[in-house]
Amino acid sequence: MCRDVERNQQIVDLINLQNTEKLACVPTNERALFLPHCMHNSESCMATQGEYGLECVKCGNCDIAQIKEIAEAAGYRVFIVPGGSMVYKILSKYQFDGVIGVACHFELVEAAEILSAANIPGYGIPLIKDGCRDTRVDISCVCEGLKIGVEEREKASSHEPTEAKC
Repeated sequence: MCRDVERNQQIVDLINLQNTEKLACVPTNERALFLPHCMHNSESCMATQGEYGLECVKCGNCDIAQIKEIAEAAGYRVFIVPGGSMVYKILSKYQFDGVIGVACHFELVEAAEILSAANIPGYGIPLIKDGCRDTRVDISCVCEGLKIGVEEREKASSHEPTEAKC
């Protein structure tokens, strides 16, 4: 797998472009959000380790609690995972029709291969600070990703014209 950041960024952008319309057709309660465990505060995180990654207790010491709260309120199932092998394990156990993932570009490209093989549309949001410890993401970018297709689905349910072609 290529670790060239610029090339991986281009790959993630292309995959996102290809998958946005497909993901827009998937209700949020049939989607998963994968966050990297490296986003937790390595000094003061109160999370415990569970079968499928970290179990956030919403201590507020990092951005995970805020993102998790927003995503769960929208209907997403949220997992805080150590990497691609855990994503594969979760996708083998649970049925999701769409996935949003936050990670470094390298991990996003790796996850895209897993999702493509499973025929699941995915959308990747790259970290703005990576390095495998105390990483960060732009929360507004995560919120935008979580909303893919939501407005179109709301318009469709209110019988207004919609652009989504599901």
